[in-house]
Order: sequence, then C-alpha cells, then structure tokens
Amino acid sequence: MEVNLINSSLNEESNLSLASNFYGSEGLYTFFHWYAKYHGFVSILVCVYGIVTNGFNIVVLTRKNMINPCNLILLGLAISDLLTMVSYVPFVLHFYCIYGTEPTPERNSKNSMKFFLFHVNFTVTTHTVSIWMGVCLAIFRFLHVKYSMDSSVQWISVTRSKLTIMAVYISSVIILIPNYLSLEIKPLSNSGYGNNTTLYDVFPVNRFSSSGQVIMTSNLWIHAILVKMIPCALMSVFGLILVQTVSISHQRTKRLRKNSRPEFYRSRSREHSRTTKMMVIIIALFLITELPQGILALFSGLVPGFFKAYYVPLGDAMDIIALINNAINFTLYCTMSKQFRRTFLQLFCPCGTRSESNHIPLVHRPHPAEEEVNVSDHASLYESCKVQVVNFLGWRLKAD
Repeated sequence: MEVNLINSSLNEESNLSLASNFYGSEGLYTFFHWYAKYHGFVSILVCVYGIVTNGFNIVVLTRKNMINPCNLILLGLAISDLLTMVSYVPFVLHFYCIYGTEPTPERNSKNSMKFFLFHVNFTVTTHTVSIWMGVCLAIFRFLHVKYSMDSSVQWISVTRSKLTIMAVYISSVIILIPNYLSLEIKPLSNSGYGNNTTLYDVFPVNRFSSSGQVIMTSNLWIHAILVKMIPCALMSVFGLILVQTVSISHQRTKRLRKNSRPEFYRSRSREHSRTTKMMVIIIALFLITELPQGILALFSGLVPGFFKAYYVPLGDAMDIIALINNAINFTLYCTMSKQFRRTFLQLFCPCGTRSESNHIPLVHRPHPAEEEVNVSDHASLYESCKVQVVNFLGWRLKAD
C-alpha cells in the first residue's frame, strides 16, 4: 500500500513549494486534502466488505472439491488481501476517522507511531504478496490451459502450488528489507503544544548519511522495479498469451467436437472457458491498479522532486483503488464460476441448492487434489464407458 508517506501533510509548506515547480501538482494537493476528509470512511466500508468476502473465499477454496493448483493460488491471494484489510481498518480509524489528519497528542503519540510503522511495513508486504500471486496465477493458468489436452505433461500440481505460495511469501519479506529500514520514529519539532507535550511522527531515514542514502535508493528502485514494473510486465505477457491460447484451444476443441456430443461436455467446456475468462479479468484488474503506480514509482526514481509533486498527493487515491481490487474477487468468483457459486451456496445457504442439485449430475474425479477436470478427462471417461457398454452387450448376447 502507499501509506508510507501518508503523513506528508505535516510538511505541507515544503511540499506545496516544491509542487509549484511541476505542472498540475498544486491541483493534486488540493484533491489530496479534499479527499482525505472522506478517505477513512470510504476505506472502512471497502475493508469491511473485503474482510467478509475474502473470509468467504478462504472457506470455499479450502473445501476438498475446490482444491487444485490454480485455486490454491487464489487462496494465497485471498489470505494476503484479507491481512491487508485487517491492518488497514484500525489504521484509518485512528489516523483519519477519530483524530483526523492533523497532528495531535492523541494521534501522534509514540505508541500510535509504533503501530503506524508496523502497519506500513505489514501492508506493503501483504500487498507485494498479492501482486506476485497475480503473476503466479497468470503463469499457472496459462500452463493449465496449454497442456490440459496432454495428460502426459504435468507442469503444475498441488505440491508445486504450495511451494510457490511459500516462496512468494518468504521472498516478499526478503526483498522488502530496505523498506523496513527506510522509516524511523522521530519527535516533531514546533508542534505547537508546548514543551511538556511531545508529538511523534514517522520519517524517512537520514538521506545524507552513507547508509541512509543506500537504504533509500535501494528501497525506491526495489519498489518501482521488483514490486511494480516486473510483475506488471509478467502479468501482461502471460495474460496476452493466455487469451491467445484460449482462443486457439477453443477453435481446436470446436473442430474436434463439431459432431454431436453430450450436453454435459458442452457444459463443462463452457465452465472451463468462464473460469479462464475470470482469471484474465483478475489479471487485468491487477494491471489497471498496479501499472500506474509502477510508472509513478519509476519516474520518482528518475526525476528529482517527482515523488513529492505527484506520488505523495495520489497516495490515498492509490490506496482506495488497491483496496477495491482486493475486495472485488468474491464478486467475480460468484459471477463467473458455477463451481465456486455452488460450493458457496452449499456451505452458507444449503436450502437454496436442493433444487439445483437435483438437476446436476455428480461426477467422480479420479484425482481432485492434483489437477483440474478438463475436457480430455471427460473424453477418456466417455470412451471408457462406451467400451464397457459394448462389452456388456456382447456378453449378454453370447449368454442368450
């Protein structure tokens, strides 16, 4: 999240004087101060919805019939999104809703700043995990679609998904070490509350020291390149390849099965297509959310003064966009995945699924924990059933 300099309004004079050197930045600061009055309440609404729905996601995706490699990636994404919002609620309650955005002894106590520092580091980590989960989702879905018709090729599995999730969580903590070292708590000077009251705030480390310069520079480029630009580039590449692969696979399947085929296989093929489209939408939402932030972070490293002129006043807006992206996945799952919707209704509204279950055939999957059901699996099952029927009829005729 973009909260590491949310208290930049405390340095309003220096920010505005610097902003006057950049076109349009004064207007951005006007928007920044206007929106700050509403950001806390809007964020709480989004976070409460996101916490509840991501909780639903976690419960549904951990059911036995939902376990497969891609769904495990979605589970890792739901956990990181949930953790982000759980931390964000007390943050906006304290620093926006209850005590406002101006420094006060209650708002800027030392303990409050300790929580602020924890929140910054924690949410940057969980948000980084979410971004890289989006990359893993694009890669895993691409591999599944590309090799779903070839059962001899096993690029993805539940075990590999679990290892990938663990690697993303651990790697995110490691690459963000400079971010953890880049901020420190310091007392505010000229707070206006007299000598008996000390106010505190979170500031960047001293840039003019040798270690501070290395930390700040490393943090800026890691944030711009590893956290934003590279994930966006990978999601763009694999997302486009996924769209192309789906189109080719659809045409090939249509040619192979242009003759009559059972309704069940047509239904399964449509479900497979909807699932892939849902994954593409999730990837697209990540790009819409993260790519502009990556571009701003990149220019912040290249152009002196760009960070305070443009990045800082857009911090709250980027936060709420990221929070909305974290909260919207449940709606997508319910809208575009029949299996997710059916499992959710069976868990939380069992009465509403009785009539539907009477019309849906239950098919046993040989290895539900290892791979998704695909069209080739059903084709093999269909052929096997035909052989068994022929053998049975031949045995009956011979017996007669």
